[in-house]
Amino acid sequence: MKCCEIGWKGLSLRVLLATVCFAPFRGASAEDPPPAPTLAVRPPRRGAPSVPGLDRFSPRRVPGVGQLRGAFSPCLTADLKTIVFANWKNRETQYDLYIATRDALDKPFGPAERIEACTTPWTESSPALSADGLELVYTSADDAHPQILPKLLWSRRSETGMPFPAPEEVSLPTIDSTLLPIYNPQLIDQLRLKFSLVESDTVRPVRVAARAGKSEPFEVPVTLPLENHWLQWWIYTDELRGYGGTDEGICLSYRDPRDAMFGPSDVVLPTRLVGTIDGPIWLAPQEDVLFYCSAGPDAKRGGRYLWMIAF
Repeated sequence: MKCCEIGWKGLSLRVLLATVCFAPFRGASAEDPPPAPTLAVRPPRRGAPSVPGLDRFSPRRVPGVGQLRGAFSPCLTADLKTIVFANWKNRETQYDLYIATRDALDKPFGPAERIEACTTPWTESSPALSADGLELVYTSADDAHPQILPKLLWSRRSETGMPFPAPEEVSLPTIDSTLLPIYNPQLIDQLRLKFSLVESDTVRPVRVAARAGKSEPFEVPVTLPLENHWLQWWIYTDELRGYGGTDEGICLSYRDPRDAMFGPSDVVLPTRLVGTIDGPIWLAPQEDVLFYCSAGPDAKRGGRYLWMIAF
């Protein structure tokens, strides 16, 4: 799929929903820059890199969890010390959510533990963590019965280090989750939830629901004016930039603060560097390190692995 393509019309709803060793790769020079339009709209790098020792444009498996074959849809806390992702366990529970932590950014993540309160016979995926790691939003889908639409679930714990309690379904005004599939959630910040909605095979808007406080209900969602609404977008906190994975690699779409509409997408990280992107992505708050899932730059290996790349 091309970055600016607005297609997939021939795919069924079922397929649309389904799209939902730490040595660095040395196949490309660290001097290879992204296209000029991208450099113009991304803010300059501030302070120390988000991940110490990670060379620009040299992807690495995520230390401590990058060896897991079948892991995808990563998300992290703002300090990059907690990661949650989906991983295949067995046929009884399908994909489940796992959590791992570390004490310092130059250390690998510790052993990943399954989040038991969120484990069901369905497929749990697309987790979204709040910046402080206290809230978790994700989707749960019954792959064996595609006529049953996925649920958008939410869990909140009282402090980091404590297990997440049993989840409850997210309530969004004007949206009936029994009629419209919801997927690819992202907590843009503590008060805004982004998600995608499948209204038909050709209409799939990206929406944002806001709330007045953490304990307050979400208000009526508004649609983000993205030109290409087919990607699994990661939206930056100012809602001026969005990143998404395509067959060409990681693309960036942006808009002028004075303009409501996002423009066409530019390739930030080509497939030759990151491999074919599989599922949702996550970007560090400094907008300098991307976490994602792919088989890797060498497509012959296959499988799903968690990677990170500085750019």
